[in-house]
Amino acid sequence: MKRVTCKSGLEGWQGKLHEVYTDFAEFSRYAEALGLHFRLGYSTPLHAWQDNPTVQGSVIPADYCKVNPLKRYPRAVAIAHARKMNTPANARKLARVDKGHYTVSKPQRRTLTVITCARAKRLYGSAPRPYGYTLAIFPPDEHAIEGRDVEGIGWVPYNPPRRFIVNWQGWYKYKALAQKRADDLNK
Repeated sequence: MKRVTCKSGLEGWQGKLHEVYTDFAEFSRYAEALGLHFRLGYSTPLHAWQDNPTVQGSVIPADYCKVNPLKRYPRAVAIAHARKMNTPANARKLARVDKGHYTVSKPQRRTLTVITCARAKRLYGSAPRPYGYTLAIFPPDEHAIEGRDVEGIGWVPYNPPRRFIVNWQGWYKYKALAQKRADDLNK
């Protein structure tokens, strides 16, 4: 199995479901006790076992999840994409290019703009304070919480997972300070 960094920041493992568990009986025991198949998005342990998805996890139960494989692109497409994006990270990728296929993921750039807190309240339904300025995030940050660890019970999965959308960030008394922070974060 491969070593990876999980959502929590801890080092964990990643591999196919059949690599992680020796047989279906072992996986079904863990799945029934911990609800592993729900975390992977399957209704029964048998469906998860037959699909054999790539999973990752660590010592923290919340890190156990299904990993979507990245799309592979030919070398010429990856070079064109890296040149088009023209960022330092893509320049490093472009410098390491070797023969064969490799992965390119298109980042979605996040922009922050200054708006009043009153406008944030009207647009998003919440604001840090009734006065002052805040930074609107576009596109909004989306987080999904798949469950929680209840003391004495164990992992309780949310079905479906709860979604949190973050539309604004920070609070500033003066517009000039908010604009300066937005400019720094948009670089």
